[in-house]
Order: sequence, then structure tokens, then C-alpha cells
Amino acid sequence: MSESFVRQLTARLRRGAVGFCLGWILASVVCLIWCGIGIVWYGSLDGALDKIKSEPFSAIVFGLLFAGMLGSWIAATVAPVVMDRCPLRYPVLTAGLIGGALATPLSTLLGFAVAEPIDEQFPKSEWVVLAPVILSILVGIGAGWRVGRKLSNTDSTADEQ
Repeated sequence: MSESFVRQLTARLRRGAVGFCLGWILASVVCLIWCGIGIVWYGSLDGALDKIKSEPFSAIVFGLLFAGMLGSWIAATVAPVVMDRCPLRYPVLTAGLIGGALATPLSTLLGFAVAEPIDEQFPKSEWVVLAPVILSILVGIGAGWRVGRKLSNTDSTADEQ
């Protein structure tokens, strides 16, 4: 292995570690936002945790919570890893934040589009929670990849259009 390859690999691994930590923070923020929505909706956190269990849509809500968290975490990790040279001052932080911010609503909306029909057909199925989570993995990878390549100005297909 050449020395430049090893340097590039270690740089990508370092950026991935920073993105992983940033993704952890973003996933925590997403969870806090969902908790805030529950507090506003039910009046208190204890009330939200007690009452949400008996709601017919609770499986969808938990699936969307985990989908948003996982999508932002994966996108914040992938975006800095795939990024090459970037003219920004803080490229790893910027790529991770934009990737996570893009993947969170996409994961949540696409997760709802998948979970709601499954819940109608199979109300007690575990796929109501698993399908949005699996989809959020793909959304997180796609959003992170797109943001990382777009910020590094190496995506030639976007520049040609």
C-alpha cells in the first residue's frame, strides 16, 4: 500500500469518527424533539409515556422516532467520510449537520409512507416499526453520500445539469 492511500484512509476514518459523534448528538436532538412533541400533545412527559401506549398509532410513532434518529445518525457519519476536498472552513461539521438535517425529515416522511399502509393491513405486525427503520438506513446513506459529494464539488452529474 502506498503512503498516500494510507493517509487518505486514516483521514476518512477520522472524519467518520467525528461524524459518528456528531450523528449521536443529532439523534439525541431528534429524540428530544419527539419528547417535546409528546409533552405538548399530552401535557407532561409522564402523561405522554403512559398514554401513548394505549394509542392505536403508537407503533407508527415509535417507528418514526427510531427512523428519524437512525437516518440522521447515518447521514451525519457518511457525509464526512465520502467528502473530498472542500472549500468550507469546517467541512466535517457542515457536512454532518446538513446530512443529518436532510435525512431526518426524509426518513420520517418516507417511514410514515411505508408504516401507515402496513399498519392498516397488519395492525399488530412488527414490520410497522421495522420497515421505517430499514428504510431510514438507506435514506441516511443516500443523503449522507449526496451531501458529502455535493460539498466536495466532485459530483460531475450535478454540475453538468
